[in-house]
Amino acid sequence: MSSLNPVDLAIQGIQQLQKYKFVDAAALIIYVYDYLLTFDQEVRLVWSSKWNLMKAAFFLNRYFIIVNIIIQQLRMYKLSISSVFSSLTSGLKGKLNYVGVPAP
Repeated sequence: MSSLNPVDLAIQGIQQLQKYKFVDAAALIIYVYDYLLTFDQEVRLVWSSKWNLMKAAFFLNRYFIIVNIIIQQLRMYKLSISSVFSSLTSGLKGKLNYVGVPAP
């Protein structure tokens, strides 16, 4: 078994990161597609109902995930994250984990 030199290891790491980004982007597209498919049902069935625990849980689950995905995408692609935004996302990380959403 031959060991890889540092340059080959770096190339392998970059290739793995690129694959991860592609898979993550595909998952985002699938989520957005599913969101758009069910949005009309959400408006019709959920928005018109009275507020209760289930409605609050639905909105918390539906929209915290969207916020988390946006934060994750911004961090992954390093799109102009200021120090204020970075501290905000760090503060959100614990709260998102608390409600069961994977933190970025």
